[in-house]
Amino acid sequence: MTEKRSSARYARCGEDVNGSEPQPEPKGAPSLSAFVAQLLLATLAPIVWQLIANVIGWSEGQITSLGNLGFQVLNGAFIGIAGLTLGVLVPLAFPKTVRTGVLVWALPSVIWILLVTWDLRDFGFRRTVLDFLYLEHPGADPGPLLRELSTYPAWSAVWYSVGMVIARRRRQERAPVDATQIV
Repeated sequence: MTEKRSSARYARCGEDVNGSEPQPEPKGAPSLSAFVAQLLLATLAPIVWQLIANVIGWSEGQITSLGNLGFQVLNGAFIGIAGLTLGVLVPLAFPKTVRTGVLVWALPSVIWILLVTWDLRDFGFRRTVLDFLYLEHPGADPGPLLRELSTYPAWSAVWYSVGMVIARRRRQERAPVDATQIV
């Protein structure tokens, strides 16, 4: 019944601004299972990337012209781009995920902030930076586990949520214009 009403409303209002078929925001309560699935996707993606990178030989132990910091910055950038890409592509297959996907950043970020605060209190600034952000001697030291298991997943989750916000805005731009809202 609502389908007929909404299509009749579209018929009265005409086509949307872009001239394409209107796509309203999906209705329904946010799903906990959708949130957990997206949280796992956003946070496990960088861990999987680290495993793949080590298998194909793209590791921070390589001697490159980028130097220690350059390679690590590129690795972080790649993880951010992967999270953003997932955040934009997932709603194309699962449109209802947008409502919960914009909140995926919160839990990993809060956990990361708590871990960093705890580390700062116990070990000081230099050790915290080495634990969570930067590997001082690539190739000589193993990568910091806290960066692999907390920083990269939180970074990916933040960019995943940004991708969801972009997807939501794109959907709203394609939504039909209601003639009663124009006046």
